Amino acid sequence: MNIKETFKKYGVPFLAGAVILGSAAGFSGLSKSIAAPQNPPAVQQQAQKEINQQNPSYKGSIYLGQQDQTKSAAQDSKEIKDPKAEQNEDAALASKAKITKDEAIKAALAAHPGYAVKGASIGNENGYLVYEVNIADKSGKTLEIKVDAGNGKILATDSQAEDNEEKGSAKEAQPEADNDNIQEEVEE
Repeated sequence: MNIKETFKKYGVPFLAGAVILGSAAGFSGLSKSIAAPQNPPAVQQQAQKEINQQNPSYKGSIYLGQQDQTKSAAQDSKEIKDPKAEQNEDAALASKAKITKDEAIKAALAAHPGYAVKGASIGNENGYLVYEVNIADKSGKTLEIKVDAGNGKILATDSQAEDNEEKGSAKEAQPEADNDNIQEEVEE
């Protein structure tokens, strides 16, 4: 075989394959850059905060099973509006707890002396049974303490001051109402 025949037999298919593979690789890289645009840091931080709120990194000692994440906001609001159903659910969860609500409150206050209790409830946090204890100090700083309903350990402490600051900055960003009573004269 001469060089020309060898090239036709092996070289042409090889080059065609290389062109096709190169195009596919380049196109897939291009599609990735189009499909996943870079978000500004502020957007990334807000997204990460929402993920952390939805999926906290702590795990309790009493596992209740995977939560149903498919509930709609309308279903949640219906459940909250029915106090009897909420009381029944709280009673069912409390029966699974190994510590009482008062013990959870004591644990939260022991970890944060100088604070006063604003409220406490039991709940299912991402499949784990926890008490949520809300406390505040004299200056108004509030904390949300997650206490393990099985052993009384503090699982997480969330400062609600961040949420209050965000609400405050949102109020500042809204324009003030125009309350002046200036009337314009219209020429006819």
